Parts: sequence; C-alpha cells; structure tokens
Amino acid sequence: MRSRLLAYLLVLLPCISAWAQAPFPNRLARYVNRCTAPTDRLLLTWYAPEIIYGTGRGFAAGRPYFITSFATSDRARTFSLEMLTRQRVPLVVIGPNYESEFQRAFREIDSYVQQHYQDVGPDASDDGFRVLADRRLTPVGTFESTTLPCFR
Repeated sequence: MRSRLLAYLLVLLPCISAWAQAPFPNRLARYVNRCTAPTDRLLLTWYAPEIIYGTGRGFAAGRPYFITSFATSDRARTFSLEMLTRQRVPLVVIGPNYESEFQRAFREIDSYVQQHYQDVGPDASDDGFRVLADRRLTPVGTFESTTLPCFR
C-alpha cells in the first residue's frame, strides 16, 4: 500500500508542479498565485476546485471548501478554526451568494475572519467574488492594474 502511494505521488507531484507554474485562464487564481507565497493558504467560502487548484496554494483550515453538507459538527468547526489560527492565510475569498450560508453554518470561523480580515474589494474578474485580506499583514504591492493587495 505504501509503495503504491509513493509511486502515485512521484507521478502526480511533477504534474502539479507544472500546472502550478502554468498561466491561468482564471484571473482570480492568477491573482492568488502571483500575490501570495507558495507556502501560504487560501480560504474559499464555497466549493470552487478550479480556483483552489489553479492557485497552486494549499487550502486553509484543513478543508478545501465550506458548505453546509460537509463537516459542520462542533468538533469539525473547532478543528478548522484551530488550524486556521496556525496558518498564514493572507486572503479569504467570499463566493457570490454564499456569504450568509457561511456565516450561519461556520459562525466561529466567520467571526475569526471578521476580526482579522478586511474587505479589499471585488476580485479582478468581476464575477461577484469578494476578496478579504489579513489586516495583520502588510502588502508589498498590488495586482496588475487593480487595487488588490500583493503579499510577495
């Protein structure tokens, strides 16, 4: 079993690495990739694998997405909040039409986000996403012709 897993990872990792260096057709993914460090995490409030994988960044709080049908128990929420507090997560992206669901189902995590992040405006693609930046971090620039902050 371990040897099959190792073989799988040896095949998969170069593919992921090449993909992470490719230009992204999705402007939000390109923004996150260019403006955060490879070791940073990204918190998305909805199911959007094309964004999380397109960024080349790990997902924050131990979960790739926050939806009410996935791990909403007290124990799961506590675990996610504890992970989030230990990770460097410069950006949170709020999906269109998901804000109230996220606030209701993940109230502790939403409270943490409200306390530590500030709204920096809509994303660069005008798809209705909102980008929040960690107010404890100092941006070093902006992304392309937008006012979205960059942290590397």
